Amino acid sequence: MSAASAPLHLGTLQLTYQVLALLLTAFSVGGALLAKGRYGLWFWVGSFATLALFQISGAAVLPAWDKNAGYLIGHLGGMLSSLCVLLGIRAYLGLTLRWKQGLAFVLGAGAVCAALMAAGLSPRMSLALSLLVSAVLRWQAFTHLLAAFRRHGGTPMGFATAIILLSVVSHLVRTGALLSPLGAGYENGFQSNAFGMLGLIVVLVMHGFVILLLVTHALQREVLSLAEHDSLTGLLNRRGMDARFERLRRRAAMQGGQSMSLALIDVDHFKAVNDRLGHGAGDDVLKGLGALLDTLIRPTDLAVRLGGEEFVLLWNGIQPGVEGAMAEKIRQAVARHPFETREGPVAVTVSIGVTGMPAHDGDLESVLKRADRALYRAKQDGRDRVAVDPG
Repeated sequence: MSAASAPLHLGTLQLTYQVLALLLTAFSVGGALLAKGRYGLWFWVGSFATLALFQISGAAVLPAWDKNAGYLIGHLGGMLSSLCVLLGIRAYLGLTLRWKQGLAFVLGAGAVCAALMAAGLSPRMSLALSLLVSAVLRWQAFTHLLAAFRRHGGTPMGFATAIILLSVVSHLVRTGALLSPLGAGYENGFQSNAFGMLGLIVVLVMHGFVILLLVTHALQREVLSLAEHDSLTGLLNRRGMDARFERLRRRAAMQGGQSMSLALIDVDHFKAVNDRLGHGAGDDVLKGLGALLDTLIRPTDLAVRLGGEEFVLLWNGIQPGVEGAMAEKIRQAVARHPFETREGPVAVTVSIGVTGMPAHDGDLESVLKRADRALYRAKQDGRDRVAVDPG
């Protein structure tokens, strides 16, 4: 179908595409500034900006200078935009960017596109190659998102993953159409085909949805993190412990019934610290203790501020019977570590109640009660010591 007989007006669609790309660039710049560059938003700015600038530049070159050069500029812009999409997602997920390899890949493909046009081939061949390169870059972005979705879940992440996959499919379908015998009728590809331009507009809108969904997912996780973490120490709170305990228990059961152990820690005579130095200094002690405990556990373990001056350590997958020795190391580390406060260094001691926990024991409350009994015994015996409840 020719552009003249198309039910859609090509010129209007081209203008719509360019204006939409500019608007999305402006909005994403504003979002990136407000978010202070988080979530990889500057790369999304780049994805929209390259589309807008290269498409407008290509359209200006088409009538004024060299028609093929105008097409080449547009094709290169599409590949650079897809590279920015990949980099944006890698930045969002905290992965290594590897932008040099990606840029070399795009520039190499751009050189091949230029060679195809210089050889006198139809611009649709260059467009097909640029679409294929974009599909490869977007497929990498899709695999990263899919892996993150499998780890963390979340409806926004799931939708974003699906949209990127649809973007990959869209690029591959266009590539196949251009390379098919019917592709010769596309009149030099989607640059001069109304339906092709409509497809580009749809993909551009999909990009906007991806940003919205990913930022929404990140904000949801941040809000959840705030709800599950203690604002003073940064450790997990009781809610966060409950949620992670269930996951740890299931994982331990799947790994052959590995046991877990729990230590309930209480700062000795903490009220005296508050009374003598003030609550500000007491808070400094709690913050310092939380930071110290966080350095004394493995990545697979949990450190929790249960409330007040009480803390919990949850050890995952340790040999039964060694929890007492581990707790003793914690006690000694605290005793020889003065904590810096606004009133100067403050030394404190802790009493610790420890209990083991088989993997099939899913009742956290009963485990805490056993640890509390052991903690009470440690205090009765003079504090600054470890007591073990065999469970």
